[in-house]
Amino acid sequence: MTLLFICGSLEQGKDGVGDYTRRLAGELIRQGKNVALLAVFDKGVEKASTEKQYDQLTPIPTYRLPHSILLKQKKQLAKLYIEQFNPEWLSLQYVPFSFDDKGLPFRWSHVFRELGKDRKWQILFHELWVGRQGKNNLKTSILKSLQQNVITRLIKNCRPELVHTQSKTNEMALHQLNISASVLPLFSNIPLCKSEVEKEEEYLTLASFGILRECKQVRALLKEFKLFAQEKKRKARLLILGKSGALKKEWIRICEQNSIAVKVVNHLTPEEVSRRLQLADIGITTLSMNLVDKSGSVAALLSHSLPVLCLTPLQSAFGITANPAIAEYKQGRLAAILAELPQNVQGYSLSDIALKFQEDLLQTQAKQTTLP
Repeated sequence: MTLLFICGSLEQGKDGVGDYTRRLAGELIRQGKNVALLAVFDKGVEKASTEKQYDQLTPIPTYRLPHSILLKQKKQLAKLYIEQFNPEWLSLQYVPFSFDDKGLPFRWSHVFRELGKDRKWQILFHELWVGRQGKNNLKTSILKSLQQNVITRLIKNCRPELVHTQSKTNEMALHQLNISASVLPLFSNIPLCKSEVEKEEEYLTLASFGILRECKQVRALLKEFKLFAQEKKRKARLLILGKSGALKKEWIRICEQNSIAVKVVNHLTPEEVSRRLQLADIGITTLSMNLVDKSGSVAALLSHSLPVLCLTPLQSAFGITANPAIAEYKQGRLAAILAELPQNVQGYSLSDIALKFQEDLLQTQAKQTTLP
């Protein structure tokens, strides 16, 4: 299998989709596939750049086109690179703002159609359109409608053999546009550190990883968690990891008021994050259950065998996660909720997702060859 990933930018550490694509490409190469990367709207370079990028010491052939050059020139350069690499599959990593500063990459659907002539397309929709949560003002409603139109044009022009997205919510949203998609789950960006970690058994530890959002149930949860820990003859502790945001101070204050131990660690390597997550017993997130599938932080908690509690109540039943290790916290029911969660929690590793990605491509290809 020869595969070319196409995304907006590949500036390392500054573009989440680019970082995701690089990791997936690196793992596919380690699994024996011929893979390269192409960035067509890259703000990290000033001229077309051929280079090697790396994932876990795995070199990945990479071609980056600056966002500042004309679309016509980008098309010519991209076409030449594609012809030279000669991939069987083109994989488009789609985010509307990755290909246009206003989030309206209308012209790209025609460009991609030409670039993909006589090749197979797979499209992964990382983001769809604005205005998917709550009420929208007129400007947001117009932009939402236009971005939906971009996606329908893209599907019409590229006619992809396979469409992926990363959450049930997105899958259902695409279905409303009559686009059939399957879920390719998000893998954890925090590999499990296999060096021995000694767990502190005197503590029962809640772990939060990533941004803390406004949530009315924090105080109730922490109070109930302290009582739950006492029943287990252990001390309650909250572990806050990563860039947690301004609300961190409020969480710390609630812990201090309730005599709950709290540990805050901001700047960590992936290995250090992994070691600390292995000290925890339960993961928490301020996302609701129809948003967690898109969270890299939640993926990291799950991959470290932690069940996850969602602290934000559902606003809608649309696209609720099907993961049995994730539950919504309800005040007064903490013990019952935790008792219902599975004991053996397993998240998705990078290797798992790379294998599923290949399987989906091969199954799609097999269906095409058996059609009359």
